[in-house]
Amino acid sequence: MFIYCLSPLEQFEVLSLVSISSPLLNFNFTLSNIGLFTIISVILLLTLHSQGLNDLILVQSRMSLFIETIFATISTITREQMGTRNEIYIPFIYALFTFILCVNLIGNVSYTFTVATSAVVSLGISLIT
Repeated sequence: MFIYCLSPLEQFEVLSLVSISSPLLNFNFTLSNIGLFTIISVILLLTLHSQGLNDLILVQSRMSLFIETIFATISTITREQMGTRNEIYIPFIYALFTFILCVNLIGNVSYTFTVATSAVVSLGISLIT
């Protein structure tokens, strides 16, 4: 099977992959490439974070140290910028940072879709923030 693109900008097109509709129930479900790669990145993040859980082990694994280092870095940057009174936002900022990082790293793979290039996703993240 040979996959090729006619234009380099084809990787930025939003395509409908699966569509299920039921006119009787007034139900329509469409999975696009934005949704697919968002689901892939969330599953990847959940898998990496579940591998980093070491509650029962005395010595931490490399994955646990990696995740703890990222969290400590984000925590330090957040405390320096927002002060110690706003520490309640650290988990949200960590989740947002890791999601955007994962989405952009997946977008660097050939023939994948970068979710962060979509205006809808950027607008949604900015409205939530």
